Amino acid sequence: MALGWPIYRQVKSLNSPRVTQLSVRTGAPSGGNSLTVTGSALGTVTSIRVGSSNVQSSNWKATSSTSLAISSVPPSYGSGPVEVIATNYWGDSPASTNDLYWYSDGSRYPGDKIVQAAVKYLGVPYLWGGASPTYGFDCSGLVMYVYSKFGIYLPHYAAYQATYGTAVTSQADLVPGDLVFFYTPIEHVGIYVGGGMMINAPKSGDLVTITNAFRTGYVTARRLIPYSSPYSHYEQTDSRLTYNGTWTTVSTSLASNASFAYANSPGSSVIVKFTGTSLNWIAKKSPVYGIAKVTVDGGTPTYVDLYSAAIQWQQKVWTTGLLPSGTHIVKIEWTGTKNAAATDTNIGLDAVEVIGSLTQAPSIVGANRYEQSDSRLAYAGTWTVWNTGYVSGGSCKYSNLTGASVTVNFTGTCLSWIGIKGPLYGKASVSVDGGTAQLVDLYSPSSVFRTSVWNTGTLASGTHTVKIIWTGTKNPSATNTYIGVDAFDVVGTLN
Repeated sequence: MALGWPIYRQVKSLNSPRVTQLSVRTGAPSGGNSLTVTGSALGTVTSIRVGSSNVQSSNWKATSSTSLAISSVPPSYGSGPVEVIATNYWGDSPASTNDLYWYSDGSRYPGDKIVQAAVKYLGVPYLWGGASPTYGFDCSGLVMYVYSKFGIYLPHYAAYQATYGTAVTSQADLVPGDLVFFYTPIEHVGIYVGGGMMINAPKSGDLVTITNAFRTGYVTARRLIPYSSPYSHYEQTDSRLTYNGTWTTVSTSLASNASFAYANSPGSSVIVKFTGTSLNWIAKKSPVYGIAKVTVDGGTPTYVDLYSAAIQWQQKVWTTGLLPSGTHIVKIEWTGTKNAAATDTNIGLDAVEVIGSLTQAPSIVGANRYEQSDSRLAYAGTWTVWNTGYVSGGSCKYSNLTGASVTVNFTGTCLSWIGIKGPLYGKASVSVDGGTAQLVDLYSPSSVFRTSVWNTGTLASGTHTVKIIWTGTKNPSATNTYIGVDAFDVVGTLN
């Protein structure tokens, strides 16, 4: 005979796992920490979640009924508190302050004090109309109670709370302490805690817990604690970013500044160079997105999983954390790998946020950039200068006339030709040190700027000569035979 609902809930409560202690309470957003979870019914656990990320089965093991070892905490999408949740047949371990783990990159926000106060009420039962930790909270009651501790008095109604403070128009701009609202008309509210998460009182039968802030139903956010971000926001169209391989730009009002770029082919990467102390990567997450490789200053790579079962826009998917003040290079690469649940391997770029300022990025880490106007480049034939913000340095040269060529002499080990691909572009002949020439097809159905259209690969250290010649030939789909020179990236120096 089936258990009655009250009895089932009692049995579930008695048999689901409990987390009573964590050996490590904080770590970097990049993950990798090992920690021991202490509690009860841990020998029956079938999965472990840290925040919204499942711990891979190879990275955890129950060592007894009261102890469980996590060898590598998964990365997060930024700083903020999360819960370590153990799950068995009977359900999840209940929320409590004992399961709290805090990702931290050293960032500080005025709203941190709101978050620190709110997490004290993890595990308090949901109570419709509740507004105290003694009896329970509903969603707006929790918000009202926490904010009242700081002299901010709100009504006990989510829709009314959504009229207070100032609007936060982009999810990427959310900071700890902001209020996030759900459904139309508004029926739910939570407090954003950072890292894409919020603390909220979900519904009858639940406890105050930390969950995904960008779940289905998200509609808006409000800021009640004044904050001036130290980050400068740069769109994916910024001419100082350098793209390699094939990238496609998509227009949509859901992306930052109404467009984003994505790639899904070998050799695709984007390089960002900045002078400052921190960078955030803003991108879309989706069922068709894969795993990207990210490096900072050529160091050990980090692999960032962009998969999400539901599409999420303008997400801070990765951060450098705080770096020494100076010039840094971040490279984001397509890997062709993916989460087992993903259906494709796309990677994307919507924007970057920088504490500091962007500078012109090379197409090769460690290279020096030389613009097309450099006097050491030897042009022959007729070339036209095009001044536009779409290209490196604000100008480029192009030609579709007989006799057009450019010769580059350099000392070093590698050269990358930065050019334009588009429907009007044809094929160029390129040779290195007088060797066999190869044809480079510059056709693309849509215009692609600031892209590496060809490179020498790694050469023996020494002096080399590259010659690029207009051929007058083209891809059958192209409508003209132009070739263009935007810049050259050289691991070494021009002669």
